[in-house]
Amino acid sequence: MIVYSGTKAQFNNDVIEGTIARKVEYFFEQNLGIHHGNDSEFNSWDESLKRMNSIMTETNLDDDIKVAIEYQVPMTSKRVDFLITGR
Repeated sequence: MIVYSGTKAQFNNDVIEGTIARKVEYFFEQNLGIHHGNDSEFNSWDESLKRMNSIMTETNLDDDIKVAIEYQVPMTSKRVDFLITGR
């Protein structure tokens, strides 16, 4: 399962526009039927993803690298919260 995927530039734009947490929430509602009415969980997504964006902005990573949130590792019950891929 991947809750969100896009390029670094798209992720940055979603954070700046303040839509990143809503996109994560939307995925859960549309694909898993889970409604997160919990404000603290929503705020946690918003704040942690803003911090990840800040870290990525400070690095010398290309804007076209890929970002994924909540990657489920195949054949396991493990997941990766935030994944960066590319060259």
